[in-house]
Formats: sequence, C-alpha cells, structure tokens
Amino acid sequence: MATTSSKAGSAPALPKVRFSKAGIAGGIRHWIYDKRFYFVAFLIPVVLTYIAYAIFGIAPFGDHSVLCLDLNGQYVYYFEAIRDAFWGDGSIFYDWSRNLSGNFMGIIGYYLASPFTLIVILLPESMLITSLLIMQLSKLGAAAITFCYFLRRRRGMGEVPSLIFSTLYSMMAYAVIQLIDPMWIDGLVFLPLIMAGMEYLIDDGRRLNYIIPLGLMFVANFYIGYMIAFFCIIYFIFYTFFGSESKKLDGMGKLSAVGRFAYSSVVGGLLAAAMILPVYFALQQGKFEFTDPDYSFQTQFELVDLFPQLLPAQYDSVNVQGSPEIYCGTLTLFLLPLFYINKNINLKKKLGYTFLLICMVLSMYIKPVDMMWHGGQVPNWLPYRYSFLVSFVLLNMAAVAFKNLKGVSIGKLTTEFVVMLIGMLFLVRINYEHIDLKKSIWVAIVFMLVHLVLIYILNNGKAGRTRAMNTAITLSMLLFVSGEATYNAVDSMNKIHKEVAYSGGDYYNNFVHNGRSIVDELEKYDNGLYRAEKTYWRCVNDNDALGLRGISHSSSVMNTKIINFIETMGYCTHSYYTRYNGNSDIADSLLGIKYVLHQESETGQDNTGTNYLNPNYVPINDGYSYVNHNNVNQTVKIYENPNALSIGYMADNRITKIDHLGNDNPFNSQNIFMSTLAGQTEFDASNAIVNHAQYYTPIDVGEPIINNITVSDYNVESRLKLYTAGEGDPTINFNFTVPDDKPIYIYFKTENQKSVNLWLGEWSDELQDYDYSDHDRYGFFSSYFEGDNYTMMRLGSFEPGKKISLRVTVANEYTIVRDFFFYSFDEDLFQRDIDTLKANQMNIEEYDENYIKGTVTASEGQILMTSIPWEETGSSLEQSFLKLPWEGTWRVKVDGKTVKPTEIIKAFVGVELSAGTHTVEFKYVSPGWYTGVILVIIAIALMVIFHRQDRRKNKVLIASIKARHKAAAEWNGPVVLIPLKSEIKELEMAEKQKAMPKKNANSTVKTNSDEKNISNAPDNSDNSDKSENANG
Repeated sequence: MATTSSKAGSAPALPKVRFSKAGIAGGIRHWIYDKRFYFVAFLIPVVLTYIAYAIFGIAPFGDHSVLCLDLNGQYVYYFEAIRDAFWGDGSIFYDWSRNLSGNFMGIIGYYLASPFTLIVILLPESMLITSLLIMQLSKLGAAAITFCYFLRRRRGMGEVPSLIFSTLYSMMAYAVIQLIDPMWIDGLVFLPLIMAGMEYLIDDGRRLNYIIPLGLMFVANFYIGYMIAFFCIIYFIFYTFFGSESKKLDGMGKLSAVGRFAYSSVVGGLLAAAMILPVYFALQQGKFEFTDPDYSFQTQFELVDLFPQLLPAQYDSVNVQGSPEIYCGTLTLFLLPLFYINKNINLKKKLGYTFLLICMVLSMYIKPVDMMWHGGQVPNWLPYRYSFLVSFVLLNMAAVAFKNLKGVSIGKLTTEFVVMLIGMLFLVRINYEHIDLKKSIWVAIVFMLVHLVLIYILNNGKAGRTRAMNTAITLSMLLFVSGEATYNAVDSMNKIHKEVAYSGGDYYNNFVHNGRSIVDELEKYDNGLYRAEKTYWRCVNDNDALGLRGISHSSSVMNTKIINFIETMGYCTHSYYTRYNGNSDIADSLLGIKYVLHQESETGQDNTGTNYLNPNYVPINDGYSYVNHNNVNQTVKIYENPNALSIGYMADNRITKIDHLGNDNPFNSQNIFMSTLAGQTEFDASNAIVNHAQYYTPIDVGEPIINNITVSDYNVESRLKLYTAGEGDPTINFNFTVPDDKPIYIYFKTENQKSVNLWLGEWSDELQDYDYSDHDRYGFFSSYFEGDNYTMMRLGSFEPGKKISLRVTVANEYTIVRDFFFYSFDEDLFQRDIDTLKANQMNIEEYDENYIKGTVTASEGQILMTSIPWEETGSSLEQSFLKLPWEGTWRVKVDGKTVKPTEIIKAFVGVELSAGTHTVEFKYVSPGWYTGVILVIIAIALMVIFHRQDRRKNKVLIASIKARHKAAAEWNGPVVLIPLKSEIKELEMAEKQKAMPKKNANSTVKTNSDEKNISNAPDNSDNSDKSENANG
C-alpha cells in the first residue's frame, strides 16, 4: 500500500485506502467465502421449512397460505396498515381503524417492530402473503445464523457440528409452531447474541456485545424482550458461578460483573426507550388489567408429561391447555444423558446447566411463576411463550456433550440407548395418552438408532481416518437431523390446520383487493374525515387493510374504556375486541358513522340478525360488483347515514355531570347519552338525573311461555336465571301484539354466554298458532349470545295490532339470562334532537392521521364533544418522569392557544369553549415518544463512551482486534478496519524512524510487520477461533 510523504517535523500520514470496482468485488467475494458457513446455516432452515410448507400444501403447492389463527385474523391486517403508513397513507402514531381510533405505536411495538417487517413493507402490496412467507423463512434463517455464531464463538464448535445444532435450534417446535405468531420468533434471533454478549461482559468486560442485541430485542418485540430480560438474570447467575472459565472472577471480579451487568442492562433498555415507553402507555389503556391474576399455588401438568414434548410429532395444542413446546430434535434428547455421564465435562458445568434447567422447568410447572413470565397474566391461547428458552438450554447441553464425545465410552453409549428404548416402549405398553405410537415413538427410536451408529463411528474412528471422512459422517448426521426436522414441521402444520385451520390466500387477496377498490370509490365520493363501517367481513380487523375508520377491531393492545363504552351502545364487544354488529340510529349517528358498506345477497338485502343494515340509510352508488374467490358474483353498495355527526360537535355541557354509562341496558344508556348531549336531561342539586328523553321505550310482552325447560336461580344477587333444556323442543316464547308502527329492538342480558337460537313468528288463523316457518321476513332470525351475536338487534317495524312471537330455542344444554329487553324506538323524537346537534357541528378544514383543524360556533352552556377516544397518560409520577409535557392524548389549541382537554363519560375527548366562533386544532403525540427518543440518544452517547473505553483499555478486546488485523494483513482489498490508538502510535513511530538519517537506522523502533496495512484488512475473526474438534 502506498503512503504519502511528509515534511520533516510534520505528523506522518497514515496509509490511504485505494478503492476500485475489481477490489470491491474481490472484497465481497472474500467476505462471502469467509462467511460461507453462516450462509449455509441460513439456507438450511429456509429450505427445510419451505419443503415442509410445500408438502403441507401452501400455495403454489396447494390451497393453503401462511395465514393461520392470529396471523390470519389480526397480524396480516396490521402489516397492511404499517405498510400503508410507510408509503404515506397513514401514520405510525395513530390508527383510525381501531375501536373508533387509537394509538398505533402500541400495536407496532407489540406486533410489527421487528426489523424483518421491512420485508413486508418494501415488497409490493400484491405480494403481501408471499412477503409474510419470506419474512417467516428469513427469521428462521437468521436464528440459525445467530446460534451458529454463538456455538462457534462461545462453545468452540467446528463448522459442520455448528450447522447441525443451528438447524435443530431454528427448527425447534417453538419456531415451527410460532410461525403463526411470527413476531415472537425474533426472540430466537436475538437470544444467542444476547447470551454471547453477556458472556463477553462477564469474562472480559466488553459491554456493547450485550447492550446492542438486548436493545434491538426490546425494539423488535418488547414482550419477548421482557422474557429474555428475565432469563438474563438467571443466565447471569449460571455463567458467573458455573459457566465461566475466566480467572478474573474472584470475589471482587464477580461483584464488578454484577455492576457491569446491571448498568449495561439499563443502557440496553434505554436504547429501546422510543419503543418501550409508547408501548407501556398503550398497555396502560387496558392490557395491564386484561385478566384478574390468581397467584395461588397451582401446578399446570405432571412432570412426566414433558417427556413426550421432547419427541418428534409432539404438537399438542395452541389453546390455553396446550403443553410446552420444547422439542429440539432426538439428537438433543440422545445427547442429554451423555452430558451428565461425560467425564470430560466438569461437575461445575453439570451443576450449572442443571440449575438453568430446573429454573425453567419449575417456571412452566408452577402457575404463579409461569404468570410472571407472561407479565403477571394468564395467556389467552398459545401458552408457555418463553419455552424456546428451555430449548436453548437443552441445545447448549447437547452441543457441549457432542463436542466432548471422547469422554463417553462405547458401553455407556449403548447402555443409554437401551435404557431410553425400554423407557419409550414402557410408555407404549401402558398406553400413555400423550404419545402417538407411530408418529412419535417409532420415529424417535429410528432416528436415535441412526444417531447412535453415527456417534459410535465418530467416537471410535481408526487412526488413519481422514478429516474429510469425519466431516462426511457429520454431514450425514446433519442430513438425518434435517429430515427429522422437516418431518416434525409437516406434522405440526397438519395438526395446527386440524385445530385452527390455515386460510386460503386467494380468499384474502380477493377480499382485500376488492374491498380497497370499494373504499377508493367512497373516497372519490367524499374525501373528508368521517367514519365508515360494513355489515360483512372476512375477519374483525378488515378495516385496517381496507382503510375504513370504524369500530371493528381486535388487539391485545386495547383501550378498555372505549371498548366498555362501545358495549354500552349495544354493539358487539368482547374483552379485547369490538365489531360493527348491533348498530342503531343513535349510536351510529353520535359516533359519526357516516357510511356503511353492505353486501347484497342474491335475493336482495339480508337484514336479519347481525347482517342488519339500517333501512333509513340511503345508497350513494349502484353497487360495486365482482367475482369472489369461490367464483360467485358479489355486489357491495355504499349507504349513507344522513344523521351522522362530525368528529366534533357542540353539546350541552351538562354531559360532564355523567361519570359513565352502565352496560346492563343499552337502551337506557343510549337514552341518557343522547338526551344529555341534546340538553334534554334534567339533574337535581346532587347532579342525579331526574328526567331524560325516552327515545327507546319498553314494550310489555308479558310473561314468556316456557316449554321443556326447567328454570332455576343461578345467582340470586345478580338476578341470573338458569334455563335448563329438557326432553323435546326447549323453547321460551314471547308472544305479544304490536302496539304501534315504531321499530322494535331486543337485547338479552347475561354474564355467562351460552348460545340460543331466535325464531320470529306471526300468528296464523289457519294454524291457530304462531307460524315460525321461513316465509317473507319470518322464520329463523339469528343465533344469540355466543360468537358476535350478543348485541342489540332490530326485529323491525310491524303493522300495529299484529300478533308476533319471538321464540328462543335453547341450542345447548342450558342458557343463563338476567333480563329479556323489548323496546320500541321513537324515530321522530330522535330526529328532533339529532337535528339540534347537527346544527352546531365542527367544520373540519384540514386533517391528517395525527392532526385535525376546524371551526365551530359555541353557545353559552355548551362544550365541544368529540368522538375521539380518550387515552390515559399514566399517573402523575409517570407523567413527570416518562413523558414530556406536550406528549399524551390529543394536544388541543383553541384560537392558537393551548388548552387542556376534558374527559367526557370516561371515554371521549371534549373541549370547553366560550360562546362564539373558534378555530380548534387537535394534534396527537404518542405518549413517551419524544422522551424515548431523548433516552435513545443518551444511550447511544453512553455506548460511544463504552466503545472508546474498551478500545483503549480492554486488554482482551485489544488483543482480539490485533489478532484479527494480523490474520488479515496480507489482504489488500477495500474493506476498512478501524485502527486502535496503540496501532496508530506504532505507525507514527515507524514513519518517524523512516524519516531519520540512515546513521540512526540502528535505533529504529522495531515494528510488527504483521500489523501493517490494517486499514485494508477484512474481518477474519472466525478463522482465528480455536474451534476445531475431533468431529470436524
């Protein structure tokens, strides 16, 4: 390499790097060759999983897609939403498609923050399902790379053995099963890097190797990051006291390691603060109170039940009763006993790994401890979400045993196989219910026999056997391991499909493509800020893919207050989601649902039960027609609600006197809510309601006629009645005469949903009884309670004096009901008061996802009411330390001045205004975002300090870097390495010596020729590992 000359007395110039296309290409080729085994590690699980998918029948090899369970019902729509936000059609901070709208950062942090999400974002929307497949495979491949790195760098394993165990790691049961929840697979990717970094941290004090992957893990998925952080504490104890061979870990050395671990973990958390804080505040909206934890001591399974989970074809269930997913290959199972009987593995390591294993098994076994791993809650499906940590421990033990095979005699190998064989056959003999004889036992026996033979050959090779022969034998083992992993993956996919079903990609693509086209037509008709919904669906989160601002949404990151309010309005709600079923004039209008997409049936509108479309809504188009995935013609029309209010409108300020609405009777809640907004509610001095408008009035339907049902008290205090079905047709019949032509609504109240069927009948003079047969508008009406049918329902309008009957059939063994409500709706009274509210709506002049600006005219005694959900921003302490003053819910300005918004009925944002016309601005700042960014900057600054300190003072790191430079000294490619200060000084001294007169040449300081040209040296650190072993 050429150097520039310098004048005498000036600072010597350091070597310059010369770049060329040929040099760069050569450098890339060299780097690829040097890292070739990592590329192979990546490709193996990618290819094996794709083969498994092909055998299972994923398109184009079958009708299935990767969409299954929550990936099908939730996550795919979130990927659509974040992709739209990235390309400018939405925001990463706020989402108008979820439960009337809400913080989107919580959704991102819970589901979408993985760096692998970029694959879905950058590929075309038409390839979305394919991009999800690529993302899944890439995560498995990356997990294999990081575990291969861990084994090579920290366990000293050879290249081919590392490939065996990286394949087992990336194809473990957890990885294959959680393809349906791909956001959790990031834990497998970052875990080996975090653990390797921790070992560096303990052994020689290097901090960034631990901080960076820990921070990235918290960004990628805070939930799994929390579990790994929990595991870090256990692993730190293990490695400090049992695992490390460092001689520095005496008493003070251990104390110093504790300090480094503590503050490095904090910095790792700060590095992810811009994601952690917004997610934390989002979870405060309701996730923290999602379940009522029971910490009483309970066990969750018999310990013997863990054994079948170590065998192939071990899939149990993804529901809450499922078993831990800990399978990671029969090779691992075969090597575990060898770990303990191996004389080359010292007792301290055996005790340490046993400590790790016991901690993890007890965590799964004892329910309160298991709940702590899940953030203090019981998982809703997909239990033991940290079980990959058990597989990590098991594979570590197996890898250590494999590396030390010379410490096990042939007799012990054979004895172990015979004992395990007898044990499995015994389980077969007693007909143990958790094991499949053909798919698990015999397959496991065959593969363990193969492993026994190959290990026997490796362990007892003749002296003349070459390294190539050893490598060939190890590659044979890799081949069998790959075959077993593929077999297990296919079996798991088939069992998952049987339990929860994989969805077809054609269905999704057809639905979303045509749905987006319909929404495009709507936006051409009206490009304002409004809400829209639909009466048909593929899944509850359709709105996120279609771009509809509505009610329907399902997420673990929920706003409990707004979900409770939606329930009080009579819509369909469950603990974590809402759906646009049970709509009504009052609720739709007050919440600003201006348009409704309705799918016409072949015989016209289907307006029964949950498919109900309000007859007062008017069509704005002739319909969008298309052919669906089943080759059936479909037509969707867009209907307009003429009474829908703006996002903001002036209302009577006495609405602030109402603390909340009850959920026992949606008719009563709607009456109070609208009456108070319209100024029709009277209060006494104590702010108790004295009188209010009655838009809904109860209908006297008399006592029901009960047939073949036994009625008893279920809960006297709650007034719940138990209706138990007997012989024959168990029915509850409500027979009444229609009092007037007002629409009739029903709602049944329960606290224990058990399905019933509803039949609508009319009196027949011919039969002298009620006729429930299918004719006109009569016959089967809807199911009720279970699913999404527990809502207000409109029976319709009938001719006054007509005799009708609603028959309730107990579809199962029993049902439990508190109240049967029948109400009529006064449309004229509703129209009078909705017109009052429509007279003073906010005129929205400018808006985007995070910003709204408009004008409104207020009168005395009024408040600006919005249908924007209120979001909690934490306790006063949290607000002081975790967020800046301008962060939180919506920041409001009136006529350019910042004002404090008002929370209305514990659900919505309100703004107090003086009489007159005002310009009002709303701006959303995700709580904790700017605070998090500041903390990230602080973390980066600390990391820079740590980096400089380590490169200057850390002797092990300095030696490692010099060794890397030395190994690359002969390479003249364009790859640049950052020289150490000590190396720069040596170069400067060398330059000075060259500039001295020849007579002083004998006094030249000797330099290390191996450290020349360090600026051009590539990273060959893998080649410097002393990682070869007898097994190749």
